[in-house]
Amino acid sequence: MISLQRLTVKDAYHKDLIPSLIVGPDEDFADVVQRFAGRPVTRGIFVADTERRLLGVITRTDLLDWARVRLGAVLQAPIPTKDKTLRLASLMHAATAGQIMHPDSHRAAVKAGDSLAHALAVMIELDLTVLPVIDDDKRIVEDLKLDEILARIAEDEAPKETPSG
Repeated sequence: MISLQRLTVKDAYHKDLIPSLIVGPDEDFADVVQRFAGRPVTRGIFVADTERRLLGVITRTDLLDWARVRLGAVLQAPIPTKDKTLRLASLMHAATAGQIMHPDSHRAAVKAGDSLAHALAVMIELDLTVLPVIDDDKRIVEDLKLDEILARIAEDEAPKETPSG
């Protein structure tokens, strides 16, 4: 059995030809959505300052909630919790990436030397399928996707072929 404690983020992530989208906090969110939609293989949207230091993450749930508010679907379906009601209310007036990014999502980063167990725990806790990989200065250098972790686990757990003699 694989030990996610011994494998690091660097063991799993790959340099992507189409990495996650990195946007500024003051960018118009409608423009961000157009850029995201124009790159269907992009899985993450990270909000960063001009030095590429992570400020937060825009999640798939944030995108769905933004669309829900814009389409007027807020009034059509029951809203399950008070927190969700407050989040949808805040999105009604949000116009920039910084206003849309998920609350407390600045915690969604990992470093290349972190264990895959830690990365997976962050993904589970924050319900994310992609995490920014940051350096010691909190600058985004890459992203780590759930499928990369799963592929690394599968690679280590694949049956080893033995030479027949």
